[in-house]
Amino acid sequence: MHSETAKIQKIGKEASCLLSISLVLYKSPKKQLRQTLQTLRQAVSFIPAERLFLLILDNASHRPYRRKKYRWHGIPTEIITGLGNLGFGKAHNLVLRHKNLGTFHLILNPDVLIEQNALKNGLKAFQKYPNMGLCAPAILTQQDQQTHLGRNYPDLLSLALRGFAPNWLKSVFKQHLACYEIPYKNEKKEILKNIPCLSGSFLLMRRSIFKQLQGFDSRFFLYFEDFDFSFRALKITDTAILPNMLIRHFGGNTSRKGLRHILFFIKSAFLFFQKHGWKWH
Repeated sequence: MHSETAKIQKIGKEASCLLSISLVLYKSPKKQLRQTLQTLRQAVSFIPAERLFLLILDNASHRPYRRKKYRWHGIPTEIITGLGNLGFGKAHNLVLRHKNLGTFHLILNPDVLIEQNALKNGLKAFQKYPNMGLCAPAILTQQDQQTHLGRNYPDLLSLALRGFAPNWLKSVFKQHLACYEIPYKNEKKEILKNIPCLSGSFLLMRRSIFKQLQGFDSRFFLYFEDFDFSFRALKITDTAILPNMLIRHFGGNTSRKGLRHILFFIKSAFLFFQKHGWKWH
C-alpha cells in the first residue's frame, strides 16, 4: 500500500465511514448512469469498501416508499424510492440524518465521469489544506474541452446571456461574461481558492461543513442550490477548485430543456437574489 493512500485511510477513524456519496436520479439515462457508477467504482478503489457508503435517491419513482439495502461491489448501498420528486437539494439532504454519513461527503450527479485519481487527490487536498471545507473539480466537456470552473457572484445580465442568448449576442458581451465566468489557464495547475459559486455536479466536502450549513436550502427545487450552498460555505470555511480533481460533465443547457426548466431557473434565480442581494450587471 502506498504511504499516501495509507495516510488517507487513517483519516476520520472516529467515523466508520470515510467517504459517503449521495446520488439523486430523475429519469436519468441508464447508459449514462452506468458510466457514472463505473467511474465512481474506479475512483474509490483506494478506500476499503467497508469505509464507503453510497445513497441513491430516485426522485422519479412512483412506486410505494421503499428503502433497499445491499452491497454494490462490496460498498454498503441504499436506494430510496417512493418519496416523490423532492428536488435536488432536499433529496441530497436526506443523507445528513444517515448514520453512515462519512467524514467526507461527495455530492454527485448521474451525468458525470470521474477520473480515476480524482477522489484520491481531493482527499489529499483536505490533508494539505486543513482550513478547506469544500472543494470542486476541474471540469471537462464530453469533447474534452475545459469549461469554466467557477463563477463570481452572478448578475442578472450574465445569467440571461448564458442561459438564453444566441452565440452572436454572447460574443457582443464577451468581456462582460469573462468577468463572471472564471476560466482556468494556469499552467502550474495551482488551486483556485475561495471562488464564490461552485458547480453542484460534483462537490466534495467535510462532514462538519455539510452539517453546519444544514445541507442545501430546500427552497431551491432545481438550479442555484449549488451557488447558494457554496456561497454560504465561503462564509465559514475556505473553498477551492482543484485542477487535479478532474471530471467530465454532460449536463447544462437550461434553455434547451423546455419551458418548465426555464421557469424553475427564473424562480430559483429570484430566490437566490432575494436571499443574497441583487446584482443587475
